[in-house]
Formats: sequence, structure tokens, C-alpha cells
Amino acid sequence: MNLTVLSLGVRQESVDDHRVVNICMEEIKRCQDMSLGIAFIAILGDKYGWRPLPPSVDADEFESLLQLVDQSDRELITSWYLRDDNSVPPCYLLQTISTQFPINSTDKDEVTKAWEDWGKVEKRIWSHLRSAAEKAGLDEEEKQKYTISVTQLEVERGVVTDAEASQRSLVIDRRFDQINEKDKAARNFVNMQVGQFYDTKK
Repeated sequence: MNLTVLSLGVRQESVDDHRVVNICMEEIKRCQDMSLGIAFIAILGDKYGWRPLPPSVDADEFESLLQLVDQSDRELITSWYLRDDNSVPPCYLLQTISTQFPINSTDKDEVTKAWEDWGKVEKRIWSHLRSAAEKAGLDEEEKQKYTISVTQLEVERGVVTDAEASQRSLVIDRRFDQINEKDKAARNFVNMQVGQFYDTKK
């Protein structure tokens, strides 16, 4: 038996250069290709999951979105996304985290702070790109790269788009009742925003 846990074991350098999603998708396909029985198990709940920034965006689309973002926020975004004219067609690439934050430092406290700082920046950029995508009127498929979570991508690859899912996939849907939204631990079980539950689609 060979067990792959998608939430564990991704090397830091893969997180640094934003390859986590690609690695997870490749692992699901590998399990589907190799397994003689159950190939994918999903344990779901009330948390939608981490929504990563797209590692690359078509240049024309990206520049049209930038026009819908305030100047100060645009400067933040373009400090992380750089245009690559060697790509065909041209695109904007998300730079590695370590170019601006010392996530590879030998000082553990410095590393912890670096990841916290990156988390704040990631959230700001994601929020602005998602808002711009909404304003731009992109269709659902184009907009998905700015809104979808890794968990949803994994379930779509492992279940929804797998013609043999009924034979080799298992989905466990668990829900928690009577959660105290004022308890700090509540965010481990449900999506929270300023001490209150919130709709994951917002």
C-alpha cells in the first residue's frame, strides 16, 4: 500500500516558487494511474480551503485587470508579478517568496515572521485580483484561477472529472454543529472572518 497525503510532504522550495497546486494534481494522476483500488480519498468539512495566487497569468488579461486596481495596490501586485516576454504568449509570473521574504533563513523566528508577512501580502494580492476579475466580467472558467481553492481543484481532479470515480474514489463529508464562533479554535473547523462565520463564495 502506498499512501500519499496531499496536505503533507510538499518541499519548501516547491512552496517558494508556487508549484504546490501542480504537484498535487500530478500526485492525484499518479495515484489514479497506479492504483488497483481506491485512488482518491477526500475528507471534507466546513472549510473551503486555501486559495493560492495563480503562478502565471496571460499578459493581456493581467494588464486589463491592473487597470481596475488602485495605484497603490497596483504597485504591490507588480512588485510580485513580473512580465515574461520570452513566454509565448507573454505572461506575468509570480516571483518566488524568498526574493522578498527570508523564508530560508537559519533563524527560526525570522522564518516564522517571513511566512506571516507573506501570508498577509498573498491575501492582499488575492483580494485585489479577485475583485478586479469580478469587475472585468470574466467568464466563470477564466475567473476560476482567482477564486478556486486547492481543495476544490483536488476534488474536481480526483472525483468530478474522473470517469471511474464511483469505483475508485471515496468522499467523507463531515459537519460540525454548535461551534462557538467566539472561540479562537473555531477557525480550525469553519471559515471565519473577524469572529464570525462567512460565506466561502464571497
